[in-house]
Parts: sequence; C-alpha cells; structure tokens
Amino acid sequence: MKAEFDILDRLDKSIEKAFYVYNPEQLSECDERFDRVYFGSEFCENKIPSIDQLDKAVSFSESRGLKITFVTGHVTDIGIERLRKISSHLKKTGLPNGFEVVINDWGLLSVFEDCGCIFSLGRLLIRQKTDPRIAKANFPSEVLSILRDVNINDELAQFMKERNILRLEFDNSYQGIEFTNNYGFLMSLYLPFGYITTGRTCHYFYLKRGQKSGFIRDKLCSSECEEGSVILNNKNFPGELFLRGKTLFFKNDDPAGILKNNKIDRVIFERYLPV
Repeated sequence: MKAEFDILDRLDKSIEKAFYVYNPEQLSECDERFDRVYFGSEFCENKIPSIDQLDKAVSFSESRGLKITFVTGHVTDIGIERLRKISSHLKKTGLPNGFEVVINDWGLLSVFEDCGCIFSLGRLLIRQKTDPRIAKANFPSEVLSILRDVNINDELAQFMKERNILRLEFDNSYQGIEFTNNYGFLMSLYLPFGYITTGRTCHYFYLKRGQKSGFIRDKLCSSECEEGSVILNNKNFPGELFLRGKTLFFKNDDPAGILKNNKIDRVIFERYLPV
C-alpha cells in the first residue's frame, strides 16, 4: 500500500516535511521536498533496525543535508536490549545533526537519556481517539469535544519537559483535534495513515498460514508484514481499513481541519504503511 506524493502539495511551505521509512532501501524515494527522515519501527520490536541499517539511514540523511528522527515502538525486554545496543552505538559515534528519538514506550526514556537526545512523544503514548466510526456518529458537541481532546495535563506536561520531550505526534483523526493549550510543545502530524489499534499478536503472520492468531516468538518471524497488507471494508467506517502485521490503520489524506486549528509545524509523510 503506497500513498501518493500529491498530499504534499496541499501543505504550507513553512511546514517541515519528514519522509518516514522502516527500511533504508525505501530512502531512494526521498527527494528534495523533504527536510527530515523518520526511520524505524513503531509497532513491532521484531522490526527494530540493526545498527548497520541505522548507520545507512544516517549516512543518507547527512549526505543530503537532512535531519533524522529515530522511531521506536512499544517493546518487551528483548526490544529494550536491542535498543540499548543502538543507544550505546550512538554515544560512541555522536548524535547526527538534529537527531531525535520518538518514544512509544515510557521505559525507553532511560535507555536513550544518556545520549543527550531530544525526544518526541509518539502516537502510541498520546492516546488520541482515532476510531474512524466517530466521524459517522451523531454525538453531541460536548461529547465530540472530549473525543477530540488529548490526555495531557499540567503534571504530565511538566514530567515530559523535565525529560527533554519537546514534541508531540498525532494522527489525522477524522473528528479532528482540540488541543488549545499545547503547553509549549511542538506538534507533528502523520499523513495519510493513522493507527487505530495495535498489540503483540501478529495477525498477518497467521493469516498467511491459514492459522488462528496467537503470539509468535522472535525467531519465528519471517517479516511477512513487508509483503503487503489486508484491506478491510465495513459500512460503519468512512473508508477502508488496512491490517499490516500487528496493527490496524485508517487512511485520511485531508489535513485541512487539523492544520487550521492546531499549531502543527511538521508533517510526517508515510509513503508506506508503517510496521
């Protein structure tokens, strides 16, 4: 599943544009329209890049004068150990220009904090309401306001700033976002794919084998998720849904409402469904 680049034509030139990939080979499609590379995996610790892959992404970015953001997901102890090795590597080599880490697991703050990284709070921790059915429901305005809200209060904002989390990352939800007090955080928006739900069960792994779902061990993973996705349709949803690996996505390529009503200064373009 690929997204078309014409989404970028609808964005103001002042907005920073990032190209999101999980495989260094996809970087060949990153052109002069982009200011930054997002590289990594949000949804599966089996897809955490190797140090060699990260170095390739960094080398590509630096050769083109682009900044780079390393994307991480929710992890078990196995994933933490892999990311500790990457953190140690970064401390040895030094951080690339403009380097950031997206965290989607609070435990990773302690893994990367010694690197002196700037952090972004990922969309798995924002807890944004992204169920596409909200757009078709006839909710009262006060309920819609709650569904557009973001679960950040004074205490959490202070906690994040003390730990060098400077940016928040959002999906382009159909009902929009109401985040009038952004506590001074910078804001990013993923386009065009947003995640609805994810977990540790790789449904795609079992669909390929005609088996019932369950948990798979790391050594059994053969990266079936990179082969494609499953398109799902239901009359209760405003558009198609996409299953890739462990995660269910929606697609909304119209950012006009969210960009108009929020202080978003970066758009993360997903050419491919993330893994």
